[in-house]
Amino acid sequence: MPSFYTTLRYIFAVSIFFSGFSHAQEQPIFQLDPGGHMASIRSITFSADGRLLVSAGEDRVIRVWDIERGETIRTLRGEIDDKGAGRIYSMALSPDNRLLAVGGQTAPFTGNNYEDAAAIRLYDFASGALISRYQGHRAPVSALAFSADGRSLLSGSIDREAILWDVDNHELQHRLIGHAARIYAATFSSDGQHAITGSEDGKVLLWDARTGKRITAMSGHDSMVGAIASAPHGVVATGSKDRSIRLWDSADGQQIKLLAEQDNEVGSLSFCPDGQYLLAGPGRG
Repeated sequence: MPSFYTTLRYIFAVSIFFSGFSHAQEQPIFQLDPGGHMASIRSITFSADGRLLVSAGEDRVIRVWDIERGETIRTLRGEIDDKGAGRIYSMALSPDNRLLAVGGQTAPFTGNNYEDAAAIRLYDFASGALISRYQGHRAPVSALAFSADGRSLLSGSIDREAILWDVDNHELQHRLIGHAARIYAATFSSDGQHAITGSEDGKVLLWDARTGKRITAMSGHDSMVGAIASAPHGVVATGSKDRSIRLWDSADGQQIKLLAEQDNEVGSLSFCPDGQYLLAGPGRG
């Protein structure tokens, strides 16, 4: 069984920050090299209880890690063929750990099958069984997030659109149109009232999650925004190709703090469940 601390050593390293926000420690308190994948990692997430870490990437494998034991405890594989189907570009775990949403490429993009090839796969996390496929995007889904109550799913795509989905009824609720380039990051505010999306255009947009209407643009980054994470107390973190991490108030989109410049482009962010630590990983390279 691959070691949590060794086999990903050559793929990515992550940094963990104190997230006291107004007095945030701006340097990592330690670095972690988790492992097991054979290709680029595209998504990492914690389980709600903080016991598990889930990672997925271009090797078309989802790995579930026991953090305390430091081991892979199970793997999931979806729709895979020899033409690239099965590559995973995004992933989200529902707050109750019941559902796992996966975005990427489920089939080759040919003819008129764009929505099928870009379908979001919804799995039963415990069994790995496929529950549903959400079709609506016309290019791979590069960002996914569940609302805090698990009843809504937010997806962002290379097609420059974001979509709000009703998870209970497996239906499309709203299309969020406003970015001028590919969307690489998306999340909900902790209260579920707002959706936040980040794009290759350098913009972070704040949306009303109930109506799908755009509220404001959160200005600050000067390059691609590749990561967004939401903390339980209403703070949102964004990471960019400009090597910065910014902290925002999710209620009004105002910036709280700019963290010190990082050593690498920031391509992944995740708060620990209590919001006291922020996990940051390098960009897409």
